[in-house]
Amino acid sequence: MDTQVIRRFSDLFQGLHRVYGTYATTGSKDERGKMNGKAITLRAAVTDALIGAHLAGEKGIGIVPIRDDATVRSARSTSTFTTVLTRQRSPGSWRGWTSP
Repeated sequence: MDTQVIRRFSDLFQGLHRVYGTYATTGSKDERGKMNGKAITLRAAVTDALIGAHLAGEKGIGIVPIRDDATVRSARSTSTFTTVLTRQRSPGSWRGWTSP
């Protein structure tokens, strides 16, 4: 996987990079053909190798959106544009969404 692509993805989907969500399959399928498994949260670093595997379709991951500084950054991408919004918590209230 191209390092620049991984860096761009990591920049767009910032969050808590010491924990991530994934779906652990059991290897069996239910009556509809869906893989059996359980959604889990792993306390492990989100590495470039992990992001590369996600982008290659080898492993699904979910980035925890809140960062260590109590801010949330959300990215939405479409074929024509990318919007990046940041929300920061101030004592006792939310300031709302702003573009960085």
